[in-house]
Amino acid sequence: MPDILVNGQWERLSLVSDGAVHISLVSAVAARLEVSGTARPPKYLGPAHDVAAFPTSAVADSEPVSIRARTVTGDPFPGDGVIDLAVDSGQGGQSFLLKGIPVAGQISAPVLQFSRQDERTIVALPAEGGSATAGLGGWCARRMSEQGGSPRPTVTDLIIDTSSSMRRFTPQVDALLRFLGDLYVTTGVAAPTIRRAVIAGARNDGVGCVQPVRAGGRSVVVTDLPLLPGRGECLVIGAADLSAALPGDAHAPAPEVWQELLRPDAAFTAETLNILTPLLDWLSPSSYQNGSDS
Repeated sequence: MPDILVNGQWERLSLVSDGAVHISLVSAVAARLEVSGTARPPKYLGPAHDVAAFPTSAVADSEPVSIRARTVTGDPFPGDGVIDLAVDSGQGGQSFLLKGIPVAGQISAPVLQFSRQDERTIVALPAEGGSATAGLGGWCARRMSEQGGSPRPTVTDLIIDTSSSMRRFTPQVDALLRFLGDLYVTTGVAAPTIRRAVIAGARNDGVGCVQPVRAGGRSVVVTDLPLLPGRGECLVIGAADLSAALPGDAHAPAPEVWQELLRPDAAFTAETLNILTPLLDWLSPSSYQNGSDS
């Protein structure tokens, strides 16, 4: 009987480098496996390509072997999409059933990675090399990288407006912070310092404007009232028509951006990335140029 491992409850599997690795895909949506990075071409068994095999010796020192699940139709996996993988290795001596691997919103989803530990051992890691893509921010970072970009968010200090008028935007602020946390984790950039502003002596529901703080890095105020020109950068939550009259250092995401940040599911698509690209470009200036320069 295989060892049954649920996604999120395992970090790595050590496999004996002997014989071949066999991987079988179980998906409610028609999908096939894609294997890349092997030292010799893998074999796909059956016309559906839902079973793949390669010798353990094909896992080289130089690069990992990536396993992806791709929908047959070319449409994204549904919002609750998960797949299972059956992995056999060591001439049948090791067998695992990896359950509940998330693939929602992706057409081609990374689901497993193999790397060589030494001559006698290969290691299996979840998804894209140690962890599943983190949330919407992580998903965007991965997709930008696939398109040749190199997202590197530059905000180092985030000041949250805590005035009374901002109370109604608490869900938007929370969604933004989740998005940024996922984005920074996935890109490997140090997370920004987050500070909740004290306004007119009040830590919550104060009346007045945020006083910008001069910091050594890039400081941004999250507010519903744009700062005066020359007082610093701000990200504005509020009426969409503000964007036409904002000073140069203010950025007002469109309503559809907030809809994406607030969405409860993970059925992200190419349109999701298109909608969020202006925000990503503002957070990570010259991200695509950086990618092309490398």
